[in-house]
Amino acid sequence: MNKTINYSGGELRNVEYVISQDNLNLIINAVQKYNLKPSFLITQMFIESHWGDKKTSYVGSVDNNWSGISEPFSTPIDLDINMSRGTARPDNEGGYYIHFATLNDFFKAFSFVVSKRNGLYNVEGAASLEAYCKGLFRVGGARADYAASGYDNYLELMLPTYNAIKKQNPGKFELIDSIADNSPILDDNKILEEEQDMFTFDCNGTVFLKQGDRAKWFNDSKKLAKLREEYKRVYGKDLMNIGTVDAKQRDEFTR
Repeated sequence: MNKTINYSGGELRNVEYVISQDNLNLIINAVQKYNLKPSFLITQMFIESHWGDKKTSYVGSVDNNWSGISEPFSTPIDLDINMSRGTARPDNEGGYYIHFATLNDFFKAFSFVVSKRNGLYNVEGAASLEAYCKGLFRVGGARADYAASGYDNYLELMLPTYNAIKKQNPGKFELIDSIADNSPILDDNKILEEEQDMFTFDCNGTVFLKQGDRAKWFNDSKKLAKLREEYKRVYGKDLMNIGTVDAKQRDEFTR
């Protein structure tokens, strides 16, 4: 079972549009079930509805449906998603949108939609926005095209939006993706083979482990204590902690 992640890096802004820290926490916790980077989904949600802005998307604001998920649609029971029939789609399209009881229900549903578990798209494991976007279309191995406009046109929307959000919120996409990554920075079952300038640091009450060119948010105090014990056993010295750093230094470490 995935542990609850508590992100404390603040809201994200894109010009006048804002997504709150609380909603970012919900997204991160929904996405961590899969091998997905939250920053890519956050960008996609902006493309689809400007993060549920009521002036941009009636369905996004009324039905808590930031991406236009429509009937027929079902989700696995274990995801515990509360949804019902929502707003009618345009007459020329027919059918209905899904109404989600809460935004948390939508975030869990949207993460499932693009996941391997759903089996429709090929985006899990994508390390770049281009790879993620391509995996939403047949050209990238999807079973269906996410949008009728096609991969090239969708990428032309996604890429500048991603870069704009990233520029306006320095270091936050990197932090969000880092803390949502459940892959261990070290294999607990293997003895450390090289030191790789390993150390820990603290920022805003969060502990990070830096190893070589990688940095990872640590949310398990017992695992961190075990790592420190193993490090001391192998190297005969304590794992260095450089103390508390500011957000600027944290962002440099986690890039």
